[in-house]
Amino acid sequence: MKNSGIQINKYLHKLIFINFGKFKFIKILFILFFIFNVKTPINNVNAKDIEKISIHNVIGSSYVENIRIKINQKLNYEVDSYIKNKIKNNKLNSSYLVKLCHQYKIDITFVLAQGILESHLGTRGKATTTNSVWNVGTYDDGRIIYTYNNPNQSIEPYLKLLTRDYLIDKNLYNLIEDKGYKNLAGNRFASAKGYENTLRKLILKINGETSIDVYQKIYNLSNQELFKYFAPNENSLYIMK
Repeated sequence: MKNSGIQINKYLHKLIFINFGKFKFIKILFILFFIFNVKTPINNVNAKDIEKISIHNVIGSSYVENIRIKINQKLNYEVDSYIKNKIKNNKLNSSYLVKLCHQYKIDITFVLAQGILESHLGTRGKATTTNSVWNVGTYDDGRIIYTYNNPNQSIEPYLKLLTRDYLIDKNLYNLIEDKGYKNLAGNRFASAKGYENTLRKLILKINGETSIDVYQKIYNLSNQELFKYFAPNENSLYIMK
């Protein structure tokens, strides 16, 4: 049974981070191709003419940056819609959450799932008074080390803790393994027996209900990869009015 459990965990990892939403990824890329296609203006291109711009001039230019900005807007909309529809009366700023997840290179659905598991994004339990959405510094014995003026102040300390103490020699795949959410000292983030299993289920649920994970993956593509997906052809870009 032990080996079977390991196989199930590996399957879930692939389902959460790789296979799940693959069709969504392709579908969204197809839609976005038309959003960002040849009619997108670049810098000071003369609208009366058809200009040919080489790939080398486009990669890293405002064209690619404009694509990334628009994708980020869609990502922010997905996160904001999910939080507002699922968690009433929460005070989290979705744009700030997304910005910090980009900065610390942390999966947004993971962050949302753990925030829901810990405190329903700050609307239940001790977090209603501490404003510590992920219960950082809150212990089972009643000790409370950190409190914040509002839930948004708790986002960065949580991401710093995650990056510094839990992801030094691991990745998110490791943390969601059964009893795998451990820091450098070998202590688990939470004492609940089925904590990681519940976290996995929440991640799957969020990925099934939203396109957050897909948009974040697209946003994180390199300039070359973005250009490959959204340029009208492989050799050149035609800008038309």
